[in-house]
Amino acid sequence: MKRKLRVAALIPLLLILVACSNWEQKTYQTLAASKAAIDTAAAQYNAGQLPQTTTVFNLITQARAAQKTAVDLMIQYEEMKAANDTSAQLQTQQQAVIAAVGQVATVIADIKSLSGGK
Repeated sequence: MKRKLRVAALIPLLLILVACSNWEQKTYQTLAASKAAIDTAAAQYNAGQLPQTTTVFNLITQARAAQKTAVDLMIQYEEMKAANDTSAQLQTQQQAVIAAVGQVATVIADIKSLSGGK
């Protein structure tokens, strides 16, 4: 149910994608690619293709949480932008998104390093 709500929340934002800046488009692409990487890592872990360790499990869990945070921050950014917020708060929100996406990338890199780059 939560997943359907999140997807439903993203649909209007994706429709706006045509009017998005280059940064916004790249962020959406990065978030989509990172979600795919996390889903792949989770599937590989469940299939025994990744080490069945607490460390790998925790990293996948951490990656999912970081991904959710990054998506939520991006949604907030888009809502602020749609409300014509051109203040410093919008810039602050953009920086928060950048930091969150960076955290996702770091955790994914950690998963890949523990799994031998799979």
